[in-house]
Amino acid sequence: TAGKDTFSAAVLQAVEFGSERIPQLLCFRVIVHRTITNIWKGKRMMNFDSLFNFHMPTRIIHGFGSVAETGKEAAALNIKKALLVTDKGVKGAGLTDKVVASLEAAGVPVVVFADVEEDPGTKTVARGLELLKAEGCNGVVIVGGGSPLCAGKGIALLATNGGALPDYEGADKFK
Repeated sequence: TAGKDTFSAAVLQAVEFGSERIPQLLCFRVIVHRTITNIWKGKRMMNFDSLFNFHMPTRIIHGFGSVAETGKEAAALNIKKALLVTDKGVKGAGLTDKVVASLEAAGVPVVVFADVEEDPGTKTVARGLELLKAEGCNGVVIVGGGSPLCAGKGIALLATNGGALPDYEGADKFK
């Protein structure tokens, strides 16, 4: 039963989030079919012996012009002042300009933290958190690839939960 529920939830997410709904749904069916086939053949690929709970309340807005929605979305989340986390290359290319303009147009002041290096460490997260606190930011907006995403999520985690990043190694240790 747990396996059936998991598959149903994933199918619903694929249908709801995909812009090309049919190919994504077919891809998911192939993955599920292969997993079930491998289980039948004695190849254990999924752990059905333990209970697994996954919740991701992320809302994704994607497409041309979606950056213009950033300010409206931030205001809807009651962000009074945002810390925009990015790297120097993204900022230097001007990719943060429209995000900053959207936030400011929605009445959300923004502070830019562009000191994220490739594969950022705990010191980068600590510097971003210091800036967030010093500026009185209550929200994080991230523009860029993997490194800004890692740093921004770390900053948001610590701003919400306190402590240091190593405190959250393991499962179920955050809000």
